[in-house]
Amino acid sequence: MILGITAQSGTSGSSSGPTEDAYFLNVAFQIEAVGQSDGTGYSADESRHAHALTYSGTATILSGKFEFDGSGAIFAPPRALWYPGSRLTIECFGVQFDSYASNFRTLAACYDTSGNHRTWLFGVQATGVLEFFVSSNGSSTSSLASYSFSPATDGTEYDIGFSWDGTNCSLYVDGVQVATGTYDGTAYQNGESLTIGASQFGGSLENTFDGRMKAVRITRGYDRTGQAASYTPDTLPLVTTQSTTTDPDWDKVVLLLDALTGGEIRDASPYDWPVSVVSTAAVSTGVQPISGVNSISFNGSSDRLLIPDDPDLEFGGSDFTIEHWARHAVNTAQHTYISKYSGGGNLRSLWLRYDGVAATDNLNLIMDDNGASPVAINQTNPWTPTVDTFYHVAICRNSSTHRDFVDGSQIGSDQTISISAYDGTAPLSIGAGDSAGYTQFMNGYLSELRITIGKGRYTAGFSAPTAAFPRG
Repeated sequence: MILGITAQSGTSGSSSGPTEDAYFLNVAFQIEAVGQSDGTGYSADESRHAHALTYSGTATILSGKFEFDGSGAIFAPPRALWYPGSRLTIECFGVQFDSYASNFRTLAACYDTSGNHRTWLFGVQATGVLEFFVSSNGSSTSSLASYSFSPATDGTEYDIGFSWDGTNCSLYVDGVQVATGTYDGTAYQNGESLTIGASQFGGSLENTFDGRMKAVRITRGYDRTGQAASYTPDTLPLVTTQSTTTDPDWDKVVLLLDALTGGEIRDASPYDWPVSVVSTAAVSTGVQPISGVNSISFNGSSDRLLIPDDPDLEFGGSDFTIEHWARHAVNTAQHTYISKYSGGGNLRSLWLRYDGVAATDNLNLIMDDNGASPVAINQTNPWTPTVDTFYHVAICRNSSTHRDFVDGSQIGSDQTISISAYDGTAPLSIGAGDSAGYTQFMNGYLSELRITIGKGRYTAGFSAPTAAFPRG
């Protein structure tokens, strides 16, 4: 689902302004100097992730602005949140330039020139060009959109933005679309920090900004501009609430795979994680668990999807729900649904599969609490699916009680599992597990894979879904 909207305007708390940001749960990063103390009192990240920020050099807050004199930056920690997924909006509010002609002036970046760690870079060239760069391989970059821009250095403020709807890109200055481009690739995943006011070279600052900003906001999964010729940038302070959702647990959804009719596989959760497609995994419009809901096909030998490791994809000791529709081409083999597990690197965390090779076939969940034990917890409940038939499968943890459901009916009995899943660096793999090499490939179809961390949605029998899960 693609939604393009015109950004809401208005001041939080005013009678005419909005009381919530309709996409605040999609905000990966939001900082404002407005209302913050002068000096070295650091501004907080207002997004729900509450990133710990580090100030470098002379970057500071003064008179309601972030001050940069060409030698400092604001750092947010390395996260997969900085890798573009499929929709993205970056907004820099109240930008003032003291100079730009001496070197590239970075507004925001996830970029280290040294070591082939480039992902994206947004700023103004010394030649007077506003530009957004992206890298697909970490070593070379492409310009997605550029605009001849010689900003005034007399204190004039600009609202500068970049937006991407999954295919089309736009640059905006004061809400006016000034340049466009296209991009349907996958940005390199480099493990670097987000930096405001500079990029990096081997961990040192380069391309530093000389001027001021009032606020920066990065929104994932939505293009706030709708690629319109003009839109109204939000006024400050920015809104920091979102209560209107169609899923009451939308704030806990960390993954929701979307198989779009055009062939795109994306994460429709508020995180919009980048999804890497390996081998021939593909959208199937002709095999659907529910009318109008596509599936993803897996060939049983090499296909899988990969999502980079991130703290918000760790299960730990939290309640959770993993659910999806599954259709198996055979029922005499092991079929991985998801895994966050690397046996070769002692990074075992969690592995969910249909285990169709034992004398009694099982729905099987493996969890490990130290990363090294082959099996710390092995939850099994007997189940033998009929081939070429879709089933809704749900695994829930409520406190220390685990329950398995197929088509809304509980299979097996309640099981007590109280361990905390290991926090490892293995990526989240869909359709295959990694046990010193990828194995136990899904042979068939998966659809509507949704992971909720922080809520066990089902504690007793329920009616299986009859429509796609809510997106928001």
